[in-house]
Amino acid sequence: MDEEIDDPPGLARVELEPGEERSMRWLASALGIVGMIQIVAAGLALLWMLVALIPSLGAIIGGGATRLVVTALGLAYVALPVWQGVMLREAGETIGRVAGPDEDDQEFLASAFRRLKVVFTIELLLALWGLYDKLD
Repeated sequence: MDEEIDDPPGLARVELEPGEERSMRWLASALGIVGMIQIVAAGLALLWMLVALIPSLGAIIGGGATRLVVTALGLAYVALPVWQGVMLREAGETIGRVAGPDEDDQEFLASAFRRLKVVFTIELLLALWGLYDKLD
């Protein structure tokens, strides 16, 4: 997949006023903090789940394909927020570069929006997963 297709045409530099640059830096740091909190919290949940699965590992493997698939889906459900946190941090770093003196602002914005697209797609998957779980 060619990432240059996502880059908008035109000037590479986005002119920002000092207040807008401060807002961009604040947004970048907020996304970084939220991403780090999410990585730590989801990482701890994933670690706790893996530790809880160790005693029943034999039953999971010996329980057939269905039990193995359900376990894998549960691990994915817990691991997806880790990936989401990583994408939030990366989007924050990229947005922070827009407020700097670099000349590739549009490329940085396009990259940040691609990462945020992943964040919101994961959020949608988790919401739909929870909705499906409520229907059972």
